Amino acid sequence: MSTHIDRASEVEFILGEAGVFEDAQIFISEFLAGSELSTLVRQAWDLDEVEREYEAFLAAFEGRSASDSLVQVTRLVHAWRRLLLSDPALPRELLPPQWSGIRAAELFHRQHARWSPAATDEWRRLSAPKR
Repeated sequence: MSTHIDRASEVEFILGEAGVFEDAQIFISEFLAGSELSTLVRQAWDLDEVEREYEAFLAAFEGRSASDSLVQVTRLVHAWRRLLLSDPALPRELLPPQWSGIRAAELFHRQHARWSPAATDEWRRLSAPKR
């Protein structure tokens, strides 16, 4: 189940590449009635686990200084990309109140902007041809 209805062609391609397209069922639906939509969301995704992952991200990167900017940016981006794999990217109205993902996104962008210039300089220094 995905919230990305605009990516149907990508899904078809990936399933084809994996050799399972013939066994898959792909459809787009609209919620009309029934139990609360929030109940369906909770059944489809473990938002508590995603929330814990966001809280761990916040704990790992809040207040951290850039003593080694290149290492910090690498760790930050790696951790952020892992989070995006587990986050279902739901609309805000379907997220729990005080969703940590919003704070985590703000922290990611703030730290990335803060550390990137020094990290880029360090990368250029390390990757420059030896003279």
